[in-house]
Amino acid sequence: MKTKSTLILTVAVVLMLFCTPMTAQAKDAPRSLNILLTNDDGFDSLGIQMLRAALLEAGHQVTIVAPKENQSGKGASVEDADWIEVLEQAPGVWSVDNTPVTSVRVGLNLLMTNNPPDLIISGLNFGQNLGQIGAVSSGTVCAALMGLYKNVPSIACSIGIDISEYQATPYPFISTIMAFEPAAAFMVRLVEQLQVTSIDGKILPPRTMLNICFPVPYPEINGVKITRLGEYTFGDAQFYDLNNVIPNGGGLVMIYPSFFQSPDPVENSDFDAHEAGFISISILDGDMTAATPGFNSLKHRLFGLQLN
Repeated sequence: MKTKSTLILTVAVVLMLFCTPMTAQAKDAPRSLNILLTNDDGFDSLGIQMLRAALLEAGHQVTIVAPKENQSGKGASVEDADWIEVLEQAPGVWSVDNTPVTSVRVGLNLLMTNNPPDLIISGLNFGQNLGQIGAVSSGTVCAALMGLYKNVPSIACSIGIDISEYQATPYPFISTIMAFEPAAAFMVRLVEQLQVTSIDGKILPPRTMLNICFPVPYPEINGVKITRLGEYTFGDAQFYDLNNVIPNGGGLVMIYPSFFQSPDPVENSDFDAHEAGFISISILDGDMTAATPGFNSLKHRLFGLQLN
């Protein structure tokens, strides 16, 4: 069950997010935030650079700490290494030769220890991160999740792709590229809205984060919906044993993405909102503990289990 604070926050975001200037009734004037910006596409990717520019223009302090190269699909993985290359590529722009989660840890535990961030934003990611599988496999979402576990307000944001644009010229996925600038402007408004609707000075309620996904093309977006992670995701894998190699001890198996049709089994899912042309905002708490009644049922069944 969502807390009262979370409910107030979500209603305010939905009603006011597309509004431009804040009214005189706003509780507090937005202040400059110290933001750690990360992603899984790499420190020099178009999405993170455009979001950085928009946040800087809005008056925020921004430090990029992101992977040196594309680390998409790495989820919450951490590459074990005795040494990690950490380089300042430009003032306030750091690359980490490791995963998105490690990049956030480097930012929090090393680069920003004397000036800790008020907020972590992971994105803007190239490609939608929808559903439960999409969230746990996404380096973008898991980088924000690491911020949540470190008690720093965190937001993951991704822009979808239209698979039909795969071979478009002169650039593939042109609608995604064209969406980066308006999506970055939206993120600035979202951060401002979270500031002026903050409760007890908190940008987000404790132990919560946002996972935001923009459909494309951006000009055709129908609005904003507060959603839940669906069971469907984008391009989940199907495996084909085309040469009948499994019965003979294994060999090359084809992996092919599968595409789902609405409706999602989960009511009010992010997948359905995305398919209907809405920006989805899912509120996550990072707690994988089973909810009741499943928790209580299994707790009762496991009671009295002995070591030997």
